[in-house]
Amino acid sequence: MSSLTTKSDQEILALADGDVRDRLGKFIREFNKREWSVRVGADHPTFESYVQNGYEHSDEFGTGFVVDGQPVPYFHPNRSFHDEIIWLNSNLYYEPDVSFEDKLINSAIVKFYGPANTLDIITQNTGSRFINHKCLVNDPEYEMTLLTNIDKAFVDGEKIWGTTELRTSLQTASRNYGRLHSPINDIKNVPQIFRSLYSNLDKNQGLSEGRRMMPSDMIVWVKHLAERWIPFYKSKPDMKESFEFLTSTRGIGNYYGYHFSSNLARMPGVGANRLIDVEFGDLFGKLGISHGNLDENSDYCIAGPGATATLTKLFKGFPKTQTNLMRALVAIRNNQEEFFGIAGNPVAEQHLREASELGRFTTFGIEISCCQFNVFERAAADGNIARKRAAAPISKITKEKT
Repeated sequence: MSSLTTKSDQEILALADGDVRDRLGKFIREFNKREWSVRVGADHPTFESYVQNGYEHSDEFGTGFVVDGQPVPYFHPNRSFHDEIIWLNSNLYYEPDVSFEDKLINSAIVKFYGPANTLDIITQNTGSRFINHKCLVNDPEYEMTLLTNIDKAFVDGEKIWGTTELRTSLQTASRNYGRLHSPINDIKNVPQIFRSLYSNLDKNQGLSEGRRMMPSDMIVWVKHLAERWIPFYKSKPDMKESFEFLTSTRGIGNYYGYHFSSNLARMPGVGANRLIDVEFGDLFGKLGISHGNLDENSDYCIAGPGATATLTKLFKGFPKTQTNLMRALVAIRNNQEEFFGIAGNPVAEQHLREASELGRFTTFGIEISCCQFNVFERAAADGNIARKRAAAPISKITKEKT
């Protein structure tokens, strides 16, 4: 056995390990039930309320869904339930006075840091909830305000990184660029009140070649990357083109190449019409622009490490090539109701239909499902992993707070 690419959907799914498939289906059905109960059905105002009043524990779930009376969160296959997308849709994407450049650079900042409220931290005392690209490029004082805001928040112990963003190549790449180009390398540029934050910098020569990463390096790096990103995304690339473009930059690997492209599939003028029109068709129409070509339901998809681990368990004996993984994800997407044990179960069908924009998971949604199942299996078996997950800033808001 070497390739899934020449097989039909049914031939591929027939090869899936029955036990792994059964556990995956149970996870998805319980997961959808919880998300629907809080976000759609309004049975419970919060996930904590669901735990206290709606969750029926099964020993086979271990500590995967609840630990010490607290919900263990996961990223939902419906991208609209992710905090970062909620924030972008509510504050940026459909504001007619916000520039294309602002939408793009803030999309990157939200994704590359993680928690949606990181932008609120970065933009304190600027008069706006998002980064103004023109000011970032042309106003050194404005840039320094952003940099010192995020660095001070980090020193003060605020959570500015998501669980995925910890210790990634993104941080290494931003640090390496920041060591050469960040304004904070020259201590004279740093406001007196913040100088203690940068005590590891050489006060005479500025840059200390071996300095550790500073959270603000990510802003400096993204500002630099945006010089190439802006004209590229104005050309309306598709998913494959976007992935290959992003991953041509050292530090952006497969995970961010695919997931950032999937985020941008929700950005007006870059994303395709399918998902945008379902939720925001009227608002999009008022922007007076045309749709793009990024589509998270495209057959082109890239499995991240978590999804790869799940697919490797499901389809034993097949090489973990991207073409095999992509073909497996598309086969599951095309037959998800049957594969997850949802078909013929009216309640499970309702949860899937009403908790996803298209009435079923997109290709990206299937990749996330497999990824989060890998996390769930570890959390279910290890309470310490579950506790760390329960404390993480993951998809805990149901709508943007005003």
